[in-house]
Order: sequence, then structure tokens, then C-alpha cells
Amino acid sequence: MNIEKRKRQNALIGQLKLERTSFEPQLKELSDYILPNRVRLSLTENNKGDRRNKKIIDSTASTSAAILQAGMMSGITSPARQWFRLSTPDPRMNEEGEVKEWLHQVGLDMTSVFLKSNLYQALPTFYGDMGTFGFGAIFAEEDIDTLLRFRHLVVGSYWIGCDSRGKPAVFYTEFNMTVRQIVERYAMDPYGKIDWNVVSPRVRTMWENGNTEAWIEVGQLIEPNANFNPKKFESKHKKFSSDVFELGCSDKYLSQRGFDWFPVLVGRWFVAGNDVYGTDCPGMRVLGDVKQLQKGEEKLLKAIDKIVDPPMQAPVGVKNASLLPGALTHVNPTETLGVRPIHEINLRIAELENKQEQVRQRIRKVFHEDLFLGITNHVRDKTAYEVEVMQQEKMTVMGPVLEQMNDVLNQLIDITFSVMNKRQKIELPPEAVQGQELKVEYISYMAQAQKAMGLGQVERVVGFITQLAAVDPNILHKLDVDQVADIYSDMGGTPPAMIRSDDAVAKIREQIQKAAAAQQQAMAAQQAVQTTKELSQTDTSGDNALTQLMGLTGGEM
Repeated sequence: MNIEKRKRQNALIGQLKLERTSFEPQLKELSDYILPNRVRLSLTENNKGDRRNKKIIDSTASTSAAILQAGMMSGITSPARQWFRLSTPDPRMNEEGEVKEWLHQVGLDMTSVFLKSNLYQALPTFYGDMGTFGFGAIFAEEDIDTLLRFRHLVVGSYWIGCDSRGKPAVFYTEFNMTVRQIVERYAMDPYGKIDWNVVSPRVRTMWENGNTEAWIEVGQLIEPNANFNPKKFESKHKKFSSDVFELGCSDKYLSQRGFDWFPVLVGRWFVAGNDVYGTDCPGMRVLGDVKQLQKGEEKLLKAIDKIVDPPMQAPVGVKNASLLPGALTHVNPTETLGVRPIHEINLRIAELENKQEQVRQRIRKVFHEDLFLGITNHVRDKTAYEVEVMQQEKMTVMGPVLEQMNDVLNQLIDITFSVMNKRQKIELPPEAVQGQELKVEYISYMAQAQKAMGLGQVERVVGFITQLAAVDPNILHKLDVDQVADIYSDMGGTPPAMIRSDDAVAKIREQIQKAAAAQQQAMAAQQAVQTTKELSQTDTSGDNALTQLMGLTGGEM
């Protein structure tokens, strides 16, 4: 049974490997010239400390890639602030106080899970992989202590396949584990008893001979489960199956389990058509420039070396002459000491430097340094408003990338919500929310910068109507200021606690109206009492308007 299953899986793995073959030469070049030590195209490259940046003379591209990585981390998923919030499909429901409070609290609880896990250690390298190699991957799995545990996967160590919607749904990776790690993780129970039926005879022999630190090649395949049954809760009926096995052992599995969700977060900078891997990214765009920069830097250094230490010529009789400062060389009086450069050197270093700087600027621009370092670069000669407008304009360039990232972050939040719900870490939702499918809205710095383009439109409309009110005040009836406040705060990513719900505002206004009515009644009553008092003190003995009025009424008022 296992042998037949492995035959099918080996055929699938072969197809996945064939699909990625055409990308491998470019991945190797990107690694050599931009980010060494970030690609592993074979298991023999793991755990090696040899120098791999021998092709890099000028580190501009490596620095720009690091800035892009840090900028995306702080701009999309900064651990210093909440970068997402939950909502329901019904905007009116979102304004209900109880619903609004529950959604906000769940978002805070999820943020706390992210902080306790190692997500923010895995994400920066993930962003760097996307920007330089076009794609990156993170493995997400449940953890007893922190609910979730994340593991960054090295580019080149895995292969992916997509479903009919173009979403990653098949994943295969190869990695090394020591004999000790395999036995302790897969064959040993909590009491130290070992089930040798799980591992190969080779691993058992190594263990028994004390060769526990020897490396064993291991593979893991995750794919849609052909036996998926949502009505059954056993692991073998989950939506995705995950099989771990020793390479070269065709009849045993170290682990066979299932996942309710696809556990690999695969990010791709840009995908063309039905392509599986990212086919465009800053690293790919600047590869030619980076090569040119390294070649130009190499020639420039040679030119400077020729100027500083030029090739010399001298008579045969002074072939042992020393050119060191203060040296004394004895020569035959009949010979003329004429040590001089073998050819005239007149290199235009400044022009070469200018050309190199042009290449550096192209690299920095493609890696969006002007976006992520915009404030640093422009704060001296621009106002705060001008810098903000420039940043918003530049942020539109990142729009397609943010859309790609939203798919990954949606998957991350779905996984987190599912695990928290299973572990009963989420409070029971209000009745109105039960059965509703929640939406995710991103409020990170970069997401808000995209929305901020609409803030100006809101401000212009409000300003225009305010100006019209000077001509005709009735135009103010056209403006729903409550909705303006909600829309503006939503676009600006304002925390929900700062803006009251419609229900809360209605109650406050009702209380204000009641208080105003009560105050008006009290004032009316006080005025009546004052009038009565004044009448009671009026002189009725003389002939005046009051006595005449009393006469007409028979002496009664």
C-alpha cells in the first residue's frame, strides 16, 4: 500500500521539480550577485560556512534589498501597531456597539498571538525573498505554547504547485535531519520508548551504533487530500494531507497527518498568467544593472591600481633597482637610470565614477529606496505636507504587490482564527455576528497610504460645501456629517474606540434632547413663578391698568 502511494507521490514530485528547473539558473545568479547564502538548490549546500559573496564588489544591490525588506516589514506588518482589523459584510452591523467591540477585541487577541509567536522573526526574510527572487514561503503549524509556530523556508529547498484558481495548493520540500532528530521527533514517545517500525533500518543501525549526529535526507509532501471528508474529524480525512519520509526509503512514512488549511504561506511578487512562481520582482529587474556595476567596479579598481602602481620600464642594468622610498640603487656610470611607466596613463576616473553612480541610482530606484527612505532623503528641502504627498504618490507603485500580499495575509489570519477558535481563545460572538463570514481590512502604514489618496477627496468635498454655505446655508442639509466622520476615520485607520457607534451617538443625542427639554420646562416654570410673585406684590388700591382689568373681571385674575 505504501509502495504504491509513494510511486504516485514520486511522479508528482518529479513534475514539480521539472516545473522549477527553468528558474534555477536565475535564482543562482540572483543569489550570487545580491543575496548570497539565501538560496539552497541542493541538500549539500545546507549548513555550510564557506564564503559565497565572491562576485560582489559593490554592495549597493544587497543594501537596497535589505532596505526593501525592512521597509515592507514595517510598512505592511509592523509589530509596533495593529495592521489589520475585522469587520462583517454589513456596514450597518459594524456600527453596532456590541459587534464593534467584539470585532476589535478579536483583532487585539490575534495580534497578541502574533507577538507571542515567532511570526515577526520569519516575515522579514520572507519579504526579502519576494523582493529579490520573486517568491518566498513560510510554514505555519500549531504550537502547544504559542498556538502557532512559523518556519521560514529557504528559496530552492521547496517546490510548489497551484490549484485551478492559481493558488498554491501543493508543496514539497527536502531537508536534512540528524538521526537523533528523526528518532526523537517521529519514533520516540513521551516516555522514551522507540517504535522502530517508523524509521528505516539504516536509521536504526546508526542509532544503535551511536552515530546519532549523521545527516539523513528527508522529504515532506503536502497536497489536497483525496480522502477529504468534512463530516469526519480524523487526521486522515482533513482537507490537506502531509507525508514525511526518508529519501530512498520507499515503504515507510515518518509521519502521516492532515491539515484543515494549507499550511504554507507562499508569497509571489508578480505572477504572469498561469505561472507558478513569481516571474518579476526588483531583483530580477536589476540583475543586468548589478552585473554591470560589478564589472565596472572591477575595471575602475584596476584603473586606480594602474595609476597608483603603474607598470614600469627600466634599462637591463637596473633590473634589480628598488622603487621603495629612500632606497639606493647602484648603477653603471655608462647607463642612464631611466625608470618610468611603460605607457602613458590618462584614465578619466571621474567619468567612470559618474557612470557607476548612474547604475547605482537605477538599482536603488527599482528597489524602491526612494519610497522607504523618502522622509530621510527629502525632509531637508520639503515641508511635511509635501513629503506626505510624495510618499502617497510613490505608494501607488506598490499597489499590485500589496494585492498579492493580501492573499497571503488573508491566509495567515484565517489560519490564526481557526486555531484560536479550536483552542477556545475567542469569546462567543454576539448573536448578530454568529454565522456571518468575517472580512479582513488592512490598516498598515502602506495600506493606509493607499487609502489616504481618498482623504483629500473627502476634505475637498467638505470644504466646497462649507464655502457654498456662505451663499445658501441650506446646502449644509446635503452633508451627512456623521457619515463623513465614519468614512474619514475608516480611511485614516482610526482605532474603533475613538469613534462612537451610531447607536451610542443616538443615545447621547437623546439624552441631550431630554436634558434640553427638561431645562426648558424648568425655565418656563421658574418664569411662571416669577410672574405670579410679581403680580401678588402689585398695588391694587389705586386706579391703574391692573385695577381696571380686575374691575372688568369682577375682581378676579
